[in-house]
This record gives sequence, structure tokens and C-alpha cells, in this order.
Amino acid sequence: MSTPADPELSALVGRVFPKPPNAVPWTVQLVDRFEQVEASIDRTCAVVRVQPTWRQAIYEVGLAHVTRHYPLTLERIDFRSPDVGGAIDPGVFNRVNLWRAITIERGYHGGLFTGELSVGEAYVAQTFDRFGLFADVFPVTTVRRALCDRRSKLRAIEATSRMARLHRTKISEFLKVRLSQRKYDVSHTVALDSFQTLLPSRMLRALELYGQGEVPLVELERYSINAVLEISDSLLPTLIYQLDVAIAHAERSSQLVTRLTDEDDIALGMLAL
Repeated sequence: MSTPADPELSALVGRVFPKPPNAVPWTVQLVDRFEQVEASIDRTCAVVRVQPTWRQAIYEVGLAHVTRHYPLTLERIDFRSPDVGGAIDPGVFNRVNLWRAITIERGYHGGLFTGELSVGEAYVAQTFDRFGLFADVFPVTTVRRALCDRRSKLRAIEATSRMARLHRTKISEFLKVRLSQRKYDVSHTVALDSFQTLLPSRMLRALELYGQGEVPLVELERYSINAVLEISDSLLPTLIYQLDVAIAHAERSSQLVTRLTDEDDIALGMLAL
């Protein structure tokens, strides 16, 4: 026995699930048991039956779309399940959640989606840290690919981190060069207020020892060389900008006229973007 879903859930399903043939809208109905979950799709009608907990149990935890599959319901299984049949090392289940599912699957052939939709049993696996996620019709393949997905994402994160560190190291080197070619008097001071939210707290405490809310600009530059390696991406451009403003003002106030080349100024600005 099924009942019509409320308009809000029907609209959500319509946004999440793939479009049926001829753009027929989904008719969403609610059923009580796993065995009753299904979908029927043809060129004139598209009916999907899900359990009332679909939103909380699937959509809100990020499992509404996994590879080519759109789960209608999930039922957790473990290494004792007949579905697994001893083919998966029990230790893997200390790292992976595995579900039996009824899904809508998008047709895929030759590297392209065909537009065809099919309904049937599949499996969904997700690593405990949620980095690995995969769905397939074979449980062993599903678990293996979820673990591979996790490794791939962690490698990508590490590569991104390495690039970020390299990026920041280049900025730090530019700041060192600029400080070594200082063009203002060493006695020039600046207000620390503009840098209160930009520097790590331990650096602020060290600079505050100068008192009166003013610090030597040359010391602020020295601390900033290390700060660019630590602060968040959102703060980095602001720190560079504030340093540029402070240094430009100091140079105008100084009798020293040596300047960095235009190329250096442009390169430093581009690195901070």
C-alpha cells in the first residue's frame, strides 16, 4: 500500500533524481518496507516509491547520488551477510560501511550517458571518514572502488597542500628579498591595529611588547615572512595588501629612493591572489 508524498518531498526528488524520458515529472509515493521500494519508468509515466525516511537516511547524509546510481533505499549489511559470501575481508568493515540498495541507474556506454534509466539492486560503500564512496551491482567491486576513491581523494588533497605550501614559500621568498632591499628608514614604525586579525597570536604578543600600539615596520616584515606560511588562504591577500600599503607609506616618508623593479611588484601581487 502506498500513499502520495507531500509536495516538498516530491519537489526534492524531482531535483535530485535524473530526468525521466520525455521529461515526464516524477510521481513520488511512500511505502513502509524495503521490499516495496521500486520505480517504474516509461515514456508517459515515471513513478518512484520510497520510504518516508528517504530524506533523512539518504539525501541529508549525501548518499542520494553515488556514481551512476540514485539510491531509493539502503539496508546496511556486514561481512556475515550472504551478499558478501566471505569474499570481503572482515577487517575491511572496520573502515567501510556497506549497504544493499535499490537504485535508479543512469545508462552509460562508450564514455557517455545514454539517457536510459534502469531500476534494480545495487550496493553502496562509504569509508568511515567519508572520503571514499562508490556504488556498483557487485559488493566486492563496490568496496574495493570505495577504498580506491578514498586513496585518490587523499592523494589529491596532499597534492593541493604541496602546491599551496610551494605557493606560500614563493611569497615568503619575495618578502625576504623586499626586506633585504629595504627602502625606508629602520626607525619607521606602523600601527599594529591593521594587522591584529592577520598575524598568528604568538607573533602579535611578541610585537605588542614594543608598546604604544606601534611597531618597527622592519620587525613587522620579518614576522610576516613566517606568517604567510601559517595563516589561512582568506587572510593571505589582506596581509600582503596591508604590508604593501605600510611599506609604500614608509618609502614616501624616507630619503631612501632605491626601488624594487616593476616586475617584482607585479609578481608579488599575483602570488597573493
